[in-house]
Amino acid sequence: MNSGLICLHPDNPTNAIDIFFSYRYLPDNKNDGLVSEGEAFINSLKVIQPTQATAPAETSEKPELKQSVELAKKLLTENRIQEAIEAARAVYDLAEEEPLISEAEAILRQSSSPIPTPAGAAPMERGVQIVIVPLGNPSPTVLRELKAGLEEKMGITFVIHPTRQEIGPHDRTYATVYVRNVFNGMRQQLGEIKFAPLKDALGFSDEALDSPENQLQFIDALLASSGMAGRDNREQFTAILAQSEKIKQYDTQLLIKQLSQKFRLSEKAAIKGVLFVTDQDLYEGNDRFRFGAAWPRYGIISYRRFAAEFNNEAPNRPRLIARTLKQALSSTNFMFDIPRCEDPQCARALSSSLEEQDWKSTDLCAVCKGRLKQHIKNATRTYEDKPAWGEVLRNTAQAYGGMNNLAEALTYIEEALKVWRKIGDKRREALTLLLAAEMCQGQNRFDQALPYEEAALKINRQIGDEGWVNRGLMRLGIALWKLGHNARALACFEEAQNRFYASREELPMAEAAMHVGLVSWSTGEYAKAIPAYEQALATFRALGSRFNEAALLANLGLVYWNVGEYDKALNRYEESLKVARASGASRAEGYALMEMGSVRKSLGQYDKALDYLEQSLRLYREKGFDTGEIEIHIGEVYLNQGANLDEAHKIFTRLNSPINLGRYYLLIGDYPKAVAEFPRSLKDEEVKEAPNANYLLAGYIGMGLSHEGLKDFGKAKSYFRKAIAVIEKMLTKFDGLGKESYLGTKVVGFPIVEPYRGMIRILAREGGAENIEEAHSYAKRVKSENFTNAIISQELLSKPANDKTLTEQGR
Repeated sequence: MNSGLICLHPDNPTNAIDIFFSYRYLPDNKNDGLVSEGEAFINSLKVIQPTQATAPAETSEKPELKQSVELAKKLLTENRIQEAIEAARAVYDLAEEEPLISEAEAILRQSSSPIPTPAGAAPMERGVQIVIVPLGNPSPTVLRELKAGLEEKMGITFVIHPTRQEIGPHDRTYATVYVRNVFNGMRQQLGEIKFAPLKDALGFSDEALDSPENQLQFIDALLASSGMAGRDNREQFTAILAQSEKIKQYDTQLLIKQLSQKFRLSEKAAIKGVLFVTDQDLYEGNDRFRFGAAWPRYGIISYRRFAAEFNNEAPNRPRLIARTLKQALSSTNFMFDIPRCEDPQCARALSSSLEEQDWKSTDLCAVCKGRLKQHIKNATRTYEDKPAWGEVLRNTAQAYGGMNNLAEALTYIEEALKVWRKIGDKRREALTLLLAAEMCQGQNRFDQALPYEEAALKINRQIGDEGWVNRGLMRLGIALWKLGHNARALACFEEAQNRFYASREELPMAEAAMHVGLVSWSTGEYAKAIPAYEQALATFRALGSRFNEAALLANLGLVYWNVGEYDKALNRYEESLKVARASGASRAEGYALMEMGSVRKSLGQYDKALDYLEQSLRLYREKGFDTGEIEIHIGEVYLNQGANLDEAHKIFTRLNSPINLGRYYLLIGDYPKAVAEFPRSLKDEEVKEAPNANYLLAGYIGMGLSHEGLKDFGKAKSYFRKAIAVIEKMLTKFDGLGKESYLGTKVVGFPIVEPYRGMIRILAREGGAENIEEAHSYAKRVKSENFTNAIISQELLSKPANDKTLTEQGR
């Protein structure tokens, strides 16, 4: 029953008809005639449940395989190794579902038993390749064994894509097919002369009966009006319909249209096709189902209908692989535009049923082998150590990179480089290195990109390609900066800036200057960041680059905020806001509003801060941008105000902000929870080669205050000293006025001078001449007249800080 057949003809049981019931003749247009004749015929029918009109049932063998796995585990615990291996091997060899295969494999590995692997094929033609792409959730083991079989039969290279593709929502269920087949079969059996009065009597027009929904209503109405037999069969029909609804189907044409846009192919690459393999059911047009489909260079196959579970068979992976291999051989040859084979035993022969699929061979016939061989000969460019082959390798690498298969792409990069090096083509070697670096950076693998960028820059310097030297410096600088090698990155950007200036290339010069500012800002070199940003800003304005102008103004605002020059920061943010609004740059507009709110927050102007932040939040939500940073700022305003603390806590928890959660717990005096939060932020920063100084500083201050609140003064002093070390390293980058401005700022809500104050408080508590002297030194280092006077007057020595004093420090 492979054609969706659902009943046996009562007069000839060997003749299966594709309908649920039929009428032999229609005596008149009266409903009682319909009922009596229909009931008589329905009573004579034997309704059956077709394999392909129902969802698969559980097989008895699947539990047996699971039991075998459990037995193997038990045998292993009893040290009966050989018996465990035998039980696990039986499961591994037959199981079709990946979880069972994986469990059996794990037992074999634990038993030190070799894992069976597909037999290796003879050396394959690498100038013709097909990429196998998992679609949905196909078994990795099935894919590996399919790949091995295809390589053996076709003699070309198949590569499994490392990432499975989501298949998305289904296009229909098999119930649509079931209803259509029942309706069409019934209509055909009756003939139009008998069918017309029947559908009129039931109140349906021809146009209405074009839709599956109305066809279903028609069948249901007819069964309901056919007496007891009709009602009985209606129950069976409904049961089969419900099972059919469970089979989700996907349109092959829609899938290929979508996926081919993602997996684009180049005529110049060795990749000649992409075969999508899925575990989901397929169809095309009005077909009931499809085993597979193919177009030039793209194909898709499904092994769902080949699986034991679908057919209520015992699991047998070799049988599943054989069935799938035959379909893959058919589809891949169609992708090469090789016509359908007429030999019924060839793997490429047309099969419309599982029986036909099983009957034909897993081999190509002599004619198909000859056509395939000719196609490979026409397509290959295997010219060892020749430029043409090097280009094929390079283009193949680029194609794999476009498919996000970086590992495979870099394999072909290395092969292409060997060609260029052997024939001494330095220019193509450099371009290939740059391609490799670009692909690595595109996947944020800057560690892998770095050696390629460095090698390419070295070659371009050697051959005197000034344009690529300049661009290479920028690319190398970005890779270094992303990896935290700030000093080297800064040197690259500064050299690029000077070279672009010398060659009078204004736009790239401004971009280089902007990057000088970015790196300088990120390392706290604010005195160097400001002139670099100003130079870039002037150039972008002269060139009319409004987007870059808005970005640079915002960057300058951030630098001025960092050094405590809040008026200058607000001025730059306001300019950025005007430019962003004038140029329709919504993201830049929202960012400027957010930062203006942040500055107002630092100035303690909380109402104004909330006004700007809420404007920014509304805009970002309207545009669908991420609002996390804005919400954090709003939570910080609530925290600094000491109001809406519950809402602040919800924000910080939802957005996982450990520093602000720590500040919240400090504020409410819950020091154990505070001391648990701050290490989460420090854990990430302390391991970085170039940690964010602000986050590091805030974490140390928070830990110091938390331990001070817990009366663990030794640990508190330890963290305060770490914070002071960070601050004093930053102070070396400022002149006199810059130092004073910096010491007047806050970092994530904590005053920069807080660790000095903390040390003074603890030393004052501890007392003693040495401690008083050390306290004086901290007060003098931050030029804190109030604290110096307090120490001299012994106020802190006689009055220890209370919890309220501590909680206020967190604001």
